[in-house]
Amino acid sequence: MADQEMLQQPSAEALSQALADAQTRIATLEEEAETLRQQARLALARYRSLLIAQAPEVPEELVQGETVEAVEESFARARALVERVRRQVEASLQRGRVAGGAPLRRGTDLDTLPPSEKIRLGLQRLAQQP
Repeated sequence: MADQEMLQQPSAEALSQALADAQTRIATLEEEAETLRQQARLALARYRSLLIAQAPEVPEELVQGETVEAVEESFARARALVERVRRQVEASLQRGRVAGGAPLRRGTDLDTLPPSEKIRLGLQRLAQQP
């Protein structure tokens, strides 16, 4: 029975080799994972650039995130902000507009008239008073 146990148990050398193989595999997988993370960051940066190029009115500093979902969410918020500001500016401009047509009627600017014209206007106004 002791011989069977000896046959079933791997030797120290075999265990060391298995450990070394596992460590090598782990190192390889870690390198591959880092390469994939770098590629994902690059792809995300390109995606962010494409979103910003699609809507140049959106300030790029407002579009942030470490994942596609986060970038899309911040892009949507930035686009909504730009649209809200645009509507406010347009509304403000509409309130300040004057309809086209004849200019507003104003009294005569007496500062621009010569003295004789001022006297004539004053006499006219006196004659019109009841």
